[in-house]
Amino acid sequence: MHDEEHVQTVDQGSVEWDLSFTEQQARSVAAQIVGFDTPQSVFTNYIVHNKDTNLKASERLFQICSVICDVGHTMLPRQIRPLLIGKDVLDFGCGTTMYGAAFRAMGARSYVGVDPVVDLSRRRFRSRRLKATVNTGVSLESVMLRIPRIEYYQNADILEERTFDTIILHTVTEHLHDIESLFSRFQKALNPGGSIWFLHTNFYSWSGHNQDPKTLKDFDPENPEHLKYADWAHVDFDAPSDHVIRTHLNRLRIGELRDLTERYFSIVEWTLVEDKPPVQARLTPEIERRLGRFSRSELLTKQVICLARKPTL
Repeated sequence: MHDEEHVQTVDQGSVEWDLSFTEQQARSVAAQIVGFDTPQSVFTNYIVHNKDTNLKASERLFQICSVICDVGHTMLPRQIRPLLIGKDVLDFGCGTTMYGAAFRAMGARSYVGVDPVVDLSRRRFRSRRLKATVNTGVSLESVMLRIPRIEYYQNADILEERTFDTIILHTVTEHLHDIESLFSRFQKALNPGGSIWFLHTNFYSWSGHNQDPKTLKDFDPENPEHLKYADWAHVDFDAPSDHVIRTHLNRLRIGELRDLTERYFSIVEWTLVEDKPPVQARLTPEIERRLGRFSRSELLTKQVICLARKPTL
């Protein structure tokens, strides 16, 4: 990957960047950049949305854009683009990722990441593209030095100190034991008309246990540890009090999550993402009878994607 001392340069050729865009023109140009999947397109998005960029530092900025692509942190910004452009964004449960830089490149006015385990000095990131941890040569500290209006915090006190236009929770809601209290705080921290977007992993799906095997391809029926969780065995698994299923997963049901969301926000979109057919085929009539208190849909829903808004005053 990249080394801090070896920086890829930007071939701008004879192009002269016109940074005198109006906001409307910037939005129009950015809408034409469909990709956001190469360092060049990420870099161009950033320049379009940040008219005050010092191009003398473009080599370092391009390196960050390259890392965003290397670790595969381009899909989510593309998916939620309208929630980012010109918005003050809170990424709750951000982890140690490059989403802060990616969101700012996509047009977020400011980015705040909150996670108790965020590590600003770490240069190794989990690559969604390579399915492995890679050494990028870039830390979040260096990102904050080169891209303004990016902040990270290890506690949620910022919810009482600032307001936001967009709150993002990417595979976080399933881990929140105090989720109702936090939703109340999110509602207060959102500006009127602001949006909350979350992707929730359903505990009651085939892989909702968050243990191995995480995919059907990885399932070894001869492995006794796999048999504790696979084929919905985790739903009835009586985990000890210190087990990750009890300490890190809230086991919230989909209906409960929807009721909770509607208590504080107006739902705009509620999408159930089903498991793929090979996984669905594992749900035998015998398993359905054993888990009769759950609907077939609940057992086959891998994720929930929700977009909701705080009503305007």
